[in-house]
Amino acid sequence: MTQIARHATVPLLDIGTLAQLRSGSITLHGAIERFTPGGAVFAGGAEVPLDAVVLGTGYRPGIADFLPGWQQVCDSTGAPAVSGGPTALHGLHFIGMYVSPAGMLREIGIEARRLGKLLAARQ
Repeated sequence: MTQIARHATVPLLDIGTLAQLRSGSITLHGAIERFTPGGAVFAGGAEVPLDAVVLGTGYRPGIADFLPGWQQVCDSTGAPAVSGGPTALHGLHFIGMYVSPAGMLREIGIEARRLGKLLAARQ
């Protein structure tokens, strides 16, 4: 918060995402109103066909607020039971939910590569 208040900036690690946003390779959307069998409807009514949805939910994901059947993939506190692998809900995966003493960014990278290989093998 200090950096934001002092410098009016937000710390950001960028590995090409901003360039892809600027070029239109990837698109950001606002609040999801609901999911459809082929995509999602966003606040304001725009319906977009989607192959995948990436949600940046933060440290307390609040999954119960938007995921019917969340009890199948979360423990009693609402935290995902699996990180970096398949869950009980087909097609739903979480990354970065395991707090690693070696560092969260390192763990997220490991989980992302593992999950990427798993998903690529399903194609």
